[in-house]
Amino acid sequence: MKKLIYLTFICIYLNCICPNLVQAQSQTLPTSNLPVTTMPAPIQPAPATVPTTNAPRIPGPGEITPLNPSQPTIPQAKDDSKYAEYQSYCRQNDFDESIFFTKEQRQKRIIILNEKLKSAPKDIVVISVLIKEYLSIGDFKNADATFYKNKDQFSDEENVILSAEMDIKKNKLVSASNRLEQFATTNPNSVKVMIKLAQAKKQLGIFSESAEIYLDQKKKNKNFDYSLELCEVYTLDSQHKEAERNCLNAIQKHPENPLPNIYLGISYREREMFKEARAHFEDSLKKRPTEFALTCLGELSYLTKDKQKTIEYLNQAIEQNKYSYRAQLGLAIALFQEKQYDVALTHFGEACRLGKKDTLEMRKSHKVLEDQKSPLATKYYDEIQKCKARSLF
Repeated sequence: MKKLIYLTFICIYLNCICPNLVQAQSQTLPTSNLPVTTMPAPIQPAPATVPTTNAPRIPGPGEITPLNPSQPTIPQAKDDSKYAEYQSYCRQNDFDESIFFTKEQRQKRIIILNEKLKSAPKDIVVISVLIKEYLSIGDFKNADATFYKNKDQFSDEENVILSAEMDIKKNKLVSASNRLEQFATTNPNSVKVMIKLAQAKKQLGIFSESAEIYLDQKKKNKNFDYSLELCEVYTLDSQHKEAERNCLNAIQKHPENPLPNIYLGISYREREMFKEARAHFEDSLKKRPTEFALTCLGELSYLTKDKQKTIEYLNQAIEQNKYSYRAQLGLAIALFQEKQYDVALTHFGEACRLGKKDTLEMRKSHKVLEDQKSPLATKYYDEIQKCKARSLF
């Protein structure tokens, strides 16, 4: 009987104590401190430590406010502003098209192209350009109508490429990728389709598969050069060894192209090699000034706390391309930190008008002014409401 009592007591004791021990152990497990090169790809979920609420967060003492408003504020090291976990908004060339047309200019081009089709209704080059012009202004209805009306005039290869481009413009990246893969299964020698598939994979953030396609095409034809494409893909994938090798190769093979220097600069920046990054961004400008390099230099100056250079470079980026909402937003943040609140608000509003509808940075700025009981807080609040209204359309 005594043994039974002892056993019962021991069972009750273990049931009460063990869960607490498990919980205590789980709380004391060491957290992983991964190097920059193992950062997750953009398509993966954010770490659990990132706040999920929409409430504005004001940087605390010794913190960096990322220029990318969709990312969290991160701690700053005592000796230098660390790049680790800082998610840059300057990683892709979004605003340096060889020819940048306004919506009004594109509509005029559409009128001219439609006139040309009246005299040459089977000119597939004009038809193809017309479809792309419709896509560029978001007129998917007319793009679809023009495509299906003239579908029989295109080859199977041209049809699948155009269909994929239409899906990509509609942000149906998975559909575009699947469509191209299906065609490539039965037509593995279609270089144009394979390259379009590599581009779709890159946009999906599946960088390793994108790189594999370029490497495979290189094996099939040694005369093909994909060093520039691989330079970009490996940089975006934070595969810095391969990025550096391919970017240096691209610099040699494309001496007039500024992009290899920019991507190599990005790779160095992510490894916190800021001096080398700056040198390559500046080298790219010697070849040709671009919004891409100037914005990257503005962001790099922000990271290294050179306020004057931050504002200078971002102003130059806007001069290079006034449609760059990322340069407008970065400049707004930099000016706000310099307490140039009125000018900063103008750039916040311009960034929203151009396409950056996220109001996180404006809300953080509004909170600062509200805490200071500044009369400008009302202006910021009004601009936030305007920006939210624009996002509905």
